[in-house]
Amino acid sequence: MKKSFIGSLVLHAAFLVVLIVASYAKTEVKRPLPDVTNVRLIRPKPVPVQSSKIAEDIKVPETQKPLETPKKEPKKKVKEEKKPEPPKEKKVRSSDPVPKELVGEAGTLKLQNPGFDYDFYLALIQSKIERNFRPPPGVRAGTMATVGFVILRDGTVSSITMVQSSKNLLIDQAAERAVRAAGKFPPLPPQYDQGELGINFEFVVNPSARS
Repeated sequence: MKKSFIGSLVLHAAFLVVLIVASYAKTEVKRPLPDVTNVRLIRPKPVPVQSSKIAEDIKVPETQKPLETPKKEPKKKVKEEKKPEPPKEKKVRSSDPVPKELVGEAGTLKLQNPGFDYDFYLALIQSKIERNFRPPPGVRAGTMATVGFVILRDGTVSSITMVQSSKNLLIDQAAERAVRAAGKFPPLPPQYDQGELGINFEFVVNPSARS
C-alpha cells in the first residue's frame, strides 16, 4: 500500500515537471537574426610630421622679466649755509691800571694814581681819618664831600684841598678837619719807589642811609 502511494506521487511530480517545461517552450519567441554586413577595415596612411616646422611654429612664450622697482636715490643733504656771525665786539682793555679804592664806614679812600699795592698802609690811613670825622647832627644822610691830600715819604700830610664840596659848609669843614686831625702818618713803605702818595677821601654822612 505504501509503495503504491509513493509510486503515484513520483508519477504526478514527473507529469507536473513535463507540463512546466512544455509551457516555457511554447512561450519562447524566436527572433530573426540580423542580416550580416561585411565591414572592410582600412588602415590610415601615416602623415609625415615636419618636426622643424613645428618647432618654428611653436614659440615658447618668453618669461616676463620681473619688474624692477626703481631704486630710491638717497636724498642729498642740503648744507645749511652758515650765517656769518657778527663780529664780536672787542673789549678794549685799558692798559692803564686802575687806582685802588678802599671803602670804609665813613667814606671811600681813593688813590690819585695807581702803583701803590700796600693795602695795610691804606687801611691804617683810612682808620685814623674816620675816627676824626664828626659830621654835625641834622645833616641829610648821603651828603658827600671829597678832600684831597698828599702823604710825603716821611708820612707828613700836605696839600689838603677840597676837591668836591658837599654844598654844606659844616660838612666840608668836618671833612677837612678829619684829615688834619689825623696828624702825621707812618712813613711810606720803603718798597714804594715814589716820593709821595696822593689820596682823595670821599666823606659820606651816614653812608648806610644813602639812597
